Amino acid sequence: MENGKIAKDYFVIEKFDYAMIAAFTKENRLIMVEQYRHPVGTIGIELPAGGLTHKNESIKLCAKRELLEETGYSIKSLKKIGEFHAASGLLNNKMHLFIGYNAIKTHEQNLDENEQITPLLFSKQEVLKLLKQGKIKDASTVLTLNIIINNNLWNI
Repeated sequence: MENGKIAKDYFVIEKFDYAMIAAFTKENRLIMVEQYRHPVGTIGIELPAGGLTHKNESIKLCAKRELLEETGYSIKSLKKIGEFHAASGLLNNKMHLFIGYNAIKTHEQNLDENEQITPLLFSKQEVLKLLKQGKIKDASTVLTLNIIINNNLWNI
């Protein structure tokens, strides 16, 4: 520690950095996913996201790959809108937030064998309602949506 003391019995979970993607269709609908999350035993609504697990892959390419794999949507251009520690008291990784517009459905999903993901499209009003009702529980998703809404990035 900075003061010279040694933290005893302190554990850190080492994980890959990951990308979270807020992608909008030409109709200005946000692409989200509904998926089962085993650690909490529930099905939740989240933004597409995934880990930087491919050797020599940039975080931006990771974001595009995850969007395509989880939803079947392709996007030409993504802009990084933030970088945060996922859970700095427990994890050593960072989340990288991206936004993109004019996503097009080009493929079928390409899921890992343990993934159960359903792509969903939402209007801004629907997302605001879900947030207000507390139906979106994933902290990374809530953070990303708040950045988008508070910085007027939805209507560009």
